[in-house]
Amino acid sequence: MARSNFPFVLVIGILLLAAAFVFFNMPGEEGRVKHVVYREPGTEEPKTVFSPTGEVKHIKLAEKFEIGSTEKKILLSAGNLTVKNGFFASKDEKFFFKADPENMNTSLLEIEVIDTNLYGALIFRLNGKDVLSRNLAKGRYVFNVNSSEMGKENTLEIKAGHSGWRIWAPTMYIFNFNLSGVYPSKEKVFFVNVTNIKNINGARLAFSVSGSGNLTVSVNGEDVFGGEPGRYRIIDFDPSLLKDNNTISFSTDGKYTVLNPELIIFYTPPSKPAVYWYYLSEEDYDKLRFRNASMRFTIEKISGDVRSVSIKVMSSGKTHVILIQGIIREGGRYSVTLTRNELSPGNNTIVIVAEGGSVRIKDVSFIPKSSR
Repeated sequence: MARSNFPFVLVIGILLLAAAFVFFNMPGEEGRVKHVVYREPGTEEPKTVFSPTGEVKHIKLAEKFEIGSTEKKILLSAGNLTVKNGFFASKDEKFFFKADPENMNTSLLEIEVIDTNLYGALIFRLNGKDVLSRNLAKGRYVFNVNSSEMGKENTLEIKAGHSGWRIWAPTMYIFNFNLSGVYPSKEKVFFVNVTNIKNINGARLAFSVSGSGNLTVSVNGEDVFGGEPGRYRIIDFDPSLLKDNNTISFSTDGKYTVLNPELIIFYTPPSKPAVYWYYLSEEDYDKLRFRNASMRFTIEKISGDVRSVSIKVMSSGKTHVILIQGIIREGGRYSVTLTRNELSPGNNTIVIVAEGGSVRIKDVSFIPKSSR
């Protein structure tokens, strides 16, 4: 039986096909690509974008804050007051204020005596009960006031003690004072507006922390973290939780110091078409019978899931689309061939189209150069 040459021919055929594949797909000096030209139906505008901006926005909430410690809130404050008490002259002060004693740890009475003759005591009377009655020389003082002496509605009277046998002069005090409530600070709330950021596709909170206890972080009332955060915490959360105006809160049953908290937003930036104009004189257009034109550019940045990039050429009422073949990558330099069939004398409008995302283009040039 004669020996068949089929295996030998098959091997040779496979080798030739492999060589042809390598040859016809080999890029040129500037990443030159082959293309397919076809007439695009309809007049639909480009769906893709040219974006000059970045895709990440950092919003710093604070340098540092503490939760789980105490917070002082001013309940009542007045300055340059004068009280007197004697046989021939007397003057008192009276104030009304509101408080929340149920949530108050304690209260502080801070007094600065500007001037006095020390003939009698300075008296502070809260809701009819003396909380301070002492002779105070010029200087600054801080006294604790039992919060149990307070209600939601309060009256504070300030008097001077009688000067006694010194009938020629009343007791006199000139002073400033603050009455503060000391509250446990278990929560810190930030208000963040993101109205100007569109197409948000990711959201993150990041911060450093020290302390102990359970920490809860919420965005617009929805908990995005709960537990012990460690020294550094990154919290990725559903961006649909964000609105135009947002509240971000930190709360704890322990005590924490939080450093450099920031909201990080990932987004697809606002877009605008990447449009270029290529003008050809009659003479330059005629030369295209012998040598094709080309458009060269660099893809500086890719945003989103770009599936393809193409060149839309519009001239003389016709539209052609040139698909860029091969791998689209940031920093890649591309050269696209433009033939007489796709161009015409005069103005040619060229739009770069990216499907599924956006591209940022730079260093655009044409060969031959535009006639204008």
